[in-house]
Amino acid sequence: EQRVNVIIAFDPGSAQRAARLGHGYQIDATIVLWRKADALRVPIGALFRGRDGGWRVFVAEADRASERAVALGHINDEFAEVLSGLRAGETVVLNPGNALRDGGRIQSR
Repeated sequence: EQRVNVIIAFDPGSAQRAARLGHGYQIDATIVLWRKADALRVPIGALFRGRDGGWRVFVAEADRASERAVALGHINDEFAEVLSGLRAGETVVLNPGNALRDGGRIQSR
């Protein structure tokens, strides 16, 4: 969490209503830095670094974990945009343990 001062301006049509807020008025706001309606995304808990330092996920394939390299775009505190390496609808392993290896048996919970 980080608190920063943000200076905002109201459009002319709402300036009169905004003037009633008074000095020291505070708001909680969400600032959207990026948005893409059809982005393929993966929970960041499914991501880990491979031996080469690149991003990886384990994909569930017939009760086995298949290690897959992925290219990522935008990342926030919950999700990462997947640019390549996964297809929509594939199931990834969330929070894989250090003992899980490519081809290892997995079971859905």
